[in-house]
Amino acid sequence: LLDASICFDFRALAGDAGLAAELRAWLLERVRGRPAFLRLLAENAMTAHPASGRLRDFATDDAPQAPHSIDLKMHGTRPFVDAARLYALAHGLPQTGTVERLRAAAAAQTLGAAEVSAWVRAFGFIQGLRLRAQSRDPSRIPAAANRIDPDSLDEFERRMLKEAFRQASKLQQRLRLDYQL
Repeated sequence: LLDASICFDFRALAGDAGLAAELRAWLLERVRGRPAFLRLLAENAMTAHPASGRLRDFATDDAPQAPHSIDLKMHGTRPFVDAARLYALAHGLPQTGTVERLRAAAAAQTLGAAEVSAWVRAFGFIQGLRLRAQSRDPSRIPAAANRIDPDSLDEFERRMLKEAFRQASKLQQRLRLDYQL
């Protein structure tokens, strides 16, 4: 499922872009007619939980290279990416970027515009934190590149990150309802 999910994000980089568009149309037609496959993708999307803590502010882990940290890719952006991909596939939307997919789902009235706006802003905030952490120390080993220590954030960023994780949880709740998980 992970390999299939990644495959669905292909884009034309060079050559005849029409070939990629034809392949995407062919692929979307086949996936839309496979509710069991879409449900499996939805189940897979539930495996990456936002890093919201139950007793503390954030659920951190102790990766060997980055103790007391959050993997912002796995527990921050991935819930948005997986859900956006699923909604695009389920509704035959050709977009490949997460934000574009969410907005297209709202335009198609598959998802509500207000909730999509909140999800897009939350996704953007987490992506911004990831990029900032990577740019501060480009020599970080790859295993720690997407990690951040929440204690390094100021009060405003901590509140925003909590809200972004809350939005990721709301998006996953929507998936649970839509796919009866």
